[in-house]
Amino acid sequence: MKIISIDPGKKGAIVWLNADATDFYFEKMPLDSEGKIDFIILRELLNRDPDEQQHIFSEKPNTMGVMGATQAFNYGVDFGLLLSVVIDSELPYTLVEPNKWTKIIHAGIDSKYKPKAKSQIAVKRLFPKFLSRIPKTKPRYYSEGVVDALLIAEYGRRQL
Repeated sequence: MKIISIDPGKKGAIVWLNADATDFYFEKMPLDSEGKIDFIILRELLNRDPDEQQHIFSEKPNTMGVMGATQAFNYGVDFGLLLSVVIDSELPYTLVEPNKWTKIIHAGIDSKYKPKAKSQIAVKRLFPKFLSRIPKTKPRYYSEGVVDALLIAEYGRRQL
């Protein structure tokens, strides 16, 4: 069994995590030559292991107060297209709100930290053996898209 998780958005990622959490691999969100999400490649990625039992967990977007109206609209359109690709994959899927998965995965981390910092701490605690395979965006920070997708996968693994 593999858990597929998606951190949606252009800076997001897709993670495949084994049910026993002993291995994972990832792909950054595929983008076309114009920098838009390439939904054809995304569909191919989701269907790469057709003979294996899989379940998709995707973060359900929450753009309230975070983005301007145009950004929120574009993000919503992209998420709608992403969701249609997920449905087309014919794999079981679950949409999960950010506050739901972070409540579980960030448990025990000091509340003085912001959510992205909590995710950096959580990935170091939960997956120390994977850290060398997660790309860094800054010297001390791992790729947010990969980190969030991996943590969403762990949330999903616990739910199944």
